[in-house]
This record gives sequence, structure tokens and C-alpha cells, in this order.
Amino acid sequence: MRTDLTLILLLSFLSGILALDCEYAFRTRVQEKWDVESGKISHSNATDRHKCYTWCKLNEFDFVDSFGELRLDNIKAVLVKGGKKLSDELDRALDKCSQIEGANDCDRAFLMYVCIVGAGRER
Repeated sequence: MRTDLTLILLLSFLSGILALDCEYAFRTRVQEKWDVESGKISHSNATDRHKCYTWCKLNEFDFVDSFGELRLDNIKAVLVKGGKKLSDELDRALDKCSQIEGANDCDRAFLMYVCIVGAGRER
């Protein structure tokens, strides 16, 4: 279960289906995109482009709404496809990540993404 959420989020980013829109909208450089998608960037050294690119990608995959709220129902629906049951531990981690506040929508989305990826890695 540990890798399910991380893989879904990372594969969603890496699929590139909508990458050009977010890259263009926030003038994201290729290296900045890879820094976010690989988890190499932390909140302390993330730029607004990193953060807003993250918000854009999460929004395009319908994992956050336009107000920056994490859409747990959509994330959980993706995780339970194929008859898998969401573990109580991962469910609690998602709930915890959804409560994170940020300075703005982009900052909050980035912090939630870091939290979710971290929760996935800990499992």
C-alpha cells in the first residue's frame, strides 16, 4: 500500500498528458518539473513556480479543487480501483494531509503533495 499512492501521483505527473498546459501556465522549466515530480525539492527551497506547477497538476487530475482543497474522494477512488481496500493508516494519513494550511493555494497544494508522497513512502 505504501507505494500505491506515491506511484499514482508520480505516474500521473510523469504521464505528461496535461504537462504542457501547466508548464506553459506557470513558465515551469524542465528541471523544475522534474524536481517536483521526483520529490527532490523541499518546501524550504521550492519556488512559486514549483508550488504552482504542483497545484496545477493536482487540479488537472482533480486531486484538488480550484480553492486548493484536497479532494480525498477522488484520490481514494483511484486508490481503491480494482477492488483494493484503503488501509486505515493510509486513510488517516490522507485526512491529515488534507488539513495542512499554506500561505496560498499553490503553497498549500505543494505542502499537501509533499505530505502525501511522504506518507506513501513511510508505508
